[in-house]
Amino acid sequence: MKTLLLIITLFVIALIFSPLVSSVNGRVVFNYNITGCAETINGTTTRSRMPDNTSPSITVKNGVLEYYRATSHLCARKAVVEHEINKSIITLYEVWTGLGARCICFSEINASIKGLTNGNYLVNVYETGVKPGSNESMTPRLLVTETINIS
Repeated sequence: MKTLLLIITLFVIALIFSPLVSSVNGRVVFNYNITGCAETINGTTTRSRMPDNTSPSITVKNGVLEYYRATSHLCARKAVVEHEINKSIITLYEVWTGLGARCICFSEINASIKGLTNGNYLVNVYETGVKPGSNESMTPRLLVTETINIS
């Protein structure tokens, strides 16, 4: 019984931290990094504020798709980035959780996908998860959409 509990505990820990490393699908590699108070690896809760949020951006550098967004949000919220690739459509999801507190924090969200085959891709990025202050699912909100070329 203790062995089963240990296996389940290790599995849950692996599930929690695996998106932070990378997921490999063939030769395509997805990575993300969140800094600021929404970061998930260290659980930082430093209060900070940036005067203005930056518009989300999607760029291609050396054949690597890169996503970036800087955002202010309620403290005590956490985020992860998930992805789907369906032929030439790439969808990224900022998945936000946590009730939030009555203070404002600032976070920077970076994601990258390398190893994509050459061609044109439609990239959509959504904000989703749970609404601040409740456990109710938020309606996914399109943050940015862009057509890119990998060559």
